[in-house]
Amino acid sequence: MRLIIGSVLGGPELGGSAFDLKLRKLMRLAERYGSDVHEGYGLNVLFYLSGSIWQVDFDGIRRGKIDRKKEMIELKVAVPDETEAANFEGFMVDALRKGAEMASSVLGEKGLPFDADEFVHALKEIELGLSREG
Repeated sequence: MRLIIGSVLGGPELGGSAFDLKLRKLMRLAERYGSDVHEGYGLNVLFYLSGSIWQVDFDGIRRGKIDRKKEMIELKVAVPDETEAANFEGFMVDALRKGAEMASSVLGEKGLPFDADEFVHALKEIELGLSREG
């Protein structure tokens, strides 16, 4: 399954911040473990962080567009302001898990393939990678 992680930062002060560095680590791990040959749709997950220029205007996880040509579903994750950098990795993994459940449901309703088992396997590898890289 393909798993692409990205971010939308609400201000320049977030570049190089603890959140940004943890997101970059997650991006590297997603590229390593979430890019195997796959069957079905992949996930494009964007983490939104409020900053000095722009504020996130939603809570939780939103479904974005479904790209049938690229076989990807976009998920938008709002990072709550009170999320501490120390807890961010747990937040990210939990968001990916919830996002996969949402994607499975949405794609299933539309009769589009999504391999939840493959995603669970990739997510376990990503969690192990996060704990190893500390």
